[in-house]
Amino acid sequence: MTATLRAALSVVLLAGFYLVAMVQLALVAVLLFWASVLIAGHDAVKLALPLITLGVGVAALALGRGLASRRSRPAGIPVAPERAPELWAVVREIAERAGTRPPDRIRLLPDTTVRVIEDVRLLGLRRGVRTLAVGLPLLQIMTVDRARAMLAHELGHFSPPGGVAYRGRLAVTAALPRMPFTLRWYAYLYLAFDAGTTRAQEAAADRFAATVAGPGAAVAALQDRPVLEAAWSFFFRRYVRPGWEHGYVPDDLFGGFADFVHARAAELDDLRTQAPAADRWDTHPPVAERVAALLTGAGHGSGPGSSSAPDSTSAPDSTSAAGPGSSVRGGRESDEAPLPATALITDPGGAARALQDATVAEGRRPLAWPEFIAAAGTATLRREADQVLRETARTLGRDDAGLSETLDVAATGRFTRAQVESLLLLAAIHAGMAGWRHSWSAPPRLIGRDGSPLRLGEIATLALSQATVDEARKHLAELGIDAGSTPPLTPRSGAAGAGAVAGLMNVIVDGERSDLVLLNTGLIVVPGVPRLRQREVRPRMHAMLTSIPPEQLAAEPGHRFVAYADFATARLTRRVPKTYEITLFDDTTLKIRAGTDTEELGPGWPTLADATLSSRSA
Repeated sequence: MTATLRAALSVVLLAGFYLVAMVQLALVAVLLFWASVLIAGHDAVKLALPLITLGVGVAALALGRGLASRRSRPAGIPVAPERAPELWAVVREIAERAGTRPPDRIRLLPDTTVRVIEDVRLLGLRRGVRTLAVGLPLLQIMTVDRARAMLAHELGHFSPPGGVAYRGRLAVTAALPRMPFTLRWYAYLYLAFDAGTTRAQEAAADRFAATVAGPGAAVAALQDRPVLEAAWSFFFRRYVRPGWEHGYVPDDLFGGFADFVHARAAELDDLRTQAPAADRWDTHPPVAERVAALLTGAGHGSGPGSSSAPDSTSAPDSTSAAGPGSSVRGGRESDEAPLPATALITDPGGAARALQDATVAEGRRPLAWPEFIAAAGTATLRREADQVLRETARTLGRDDAGLSETLDVAATGRFTRAQVESLLLLAAIHAGMAGWRHSWSAPPRLIGRDGSPLRLGEIATLALSQATVDEARKHLAELGIDAGSTPPLTPRSGAAGAGAVAGLMNVIVDGERSDLVLLNTGLIVVPGVPRLRQREVRPRMHAMLTSIPPEQLAAEPGHRFVAYADFATARLTRRVPKTYEITLFDDTTLKIRAGTDTEELGPGWPTLADATLSSRSA
């Protein structure tokens, strides 16, 4: 089957969504009329008209909501042509060669993705505003030629004859969670049929990327892209998020990522040899197959919008497996120093600062990387220690408790070794006997005054028994940690001073449709927005996360603040739909379940999972 015929069939099936919807509405009308005849006899006409109107209206609302396209709101900052004339020139040149229109907008994102987003109508049958979203961290690491290959691949998807089919698949995939079950069967049928078309489009987009940037750069970009996406995810989760959740932000986020990539080059090389997990609906062939096709010149004839085939004799980037750094120009190896893709932006440093301020900083306190890592590590230990200290106070019937009292309670078997060790480490920091060491090639570590890693696990084990708790106190004293001292316990003051982390919209909390504002110290349950006003959901959540102080938000009528320290137990009872059952220390419960139209703003579910982890393991 030719590419043109496949694309035409995909468009026909896309239009079929509306035919299926109309047939279903007609069936609803017929069934309601038949039911009214059976019930009312000769008075059927009087009953049928309002019944059919109501029934068809309800069905039409559900079907219309499932087929409606939502406007995309990519994060990041806009890039005007005068701010990046080179980037705009490259993008317009590639779009012209691909035979498609250039993007209307370009935005920089705080991640390592490159994608074209279009605000389509009618499930992609009607085009809309097109936005090219480019991750700034990707431009920092990539060379110009590899960036050109990535841009060519993404714009190549929209080349005729398959551009409409590609837009349609994206629109259907985005609308699938909102579709009623009466339409989902057809959506899965469409996606299954269109998978072959999309795989052919992916191969054509790869060939077009090789035509534009050279096969060497195209191969290197294919190998680097998943590795850099994994690297950014790990970097943000391990180095940035702990401090970000506690109200801090590194003063040079993207510069830190570049340092991280270079320090972990060997580990990233290993990632290139690992095949990603297979996804049933993934239309991308394995990277190894795509690389082999480019290297052997399979199907080189022409890519979308290309005027000539790439040179199959041109060698791939000789260092593509060793990490970003080399440059291939026009499909040929270059002896010149590689040109970083940030050269396409007039002021990369200013763009990095503006992007960080717009997307990550959000009122957080900027710190240099060593201070940021130290503040994050101490704040994380403090949150873990707070739970132990509060449980000690509850056990003893007191308002507060210190290290000495906690050791007494720990000796009864109340706490785990990890819980006690967190408190001991915090006590060592509080006593000035330990500090944090930052390294890009290893996790942050607590070190003692002699510069060696501080390990208090054995002392924590001794503290778990009545027979050895005094020995634990003795070892602490030898280290300069007074068991009678009290690491500062964070005052329980509701949401005051907390930092907003993420939001979950349209979740079900104790049976009620709600939104969750996730803080670094707890969560706020907010009554949900009615279904007919869903356009207000995301703007409202954005305002709650960025504009309204958490203590003010928690104090509003109908809102409820729950501190993570009050979680007694927490269980992930179902994965689909994701469901958490949480029991608080006052024996009340909280059940949080994902709805059919639940959305995240920021890392919503990961934040909730982290908050419940210690309770689940206790």
